[in-house]
Amino acid sequence: MGATIDYAIVITSRYLALREEISDRKKVISRTLNEAFPTIVTSGSIMAASGFVIGNITSNPTIASLGKTLGKGVVISMIMVMVVLPVLLYTFDFIIDKTSFSRKINEEENKREDEEENSIITES
Repeated sequence: MGATIDYAIVITSRYLALREEISDRKKVISRTLNEAFPTIVTSGSIMAASGFVIGNITSNPTIASLGKTLGKGVVISMIMVMVVLPVLLYTFDFIIDKTSFSRKINEEENKREDEEENSIITES
């Protein structure tokens, strides 16, 4: 199930990267899902299918239970990451913006660069 956490990481990191480029949050969410969808569906469907197959072909009841549980868990994780996580990112974007270290650092660096450029221009 640790692999399913990577789905959330893929979407969140893509969302944060696109926020730097695009100001419209709806477009950011849409583009994030478009770019992450193939990765998540491919990986998740292979893992879910493997879990269900193992759950149905093994004769050991413990292994069968683990396989079926893995398959169900991956499907639920894929749905949650593709439906619930984007809504949370969209809804709490203002909190993400306020608590993001890289964005604050970039803003401070941009201010310093602007001040340096202005001082060079005024000196000339």
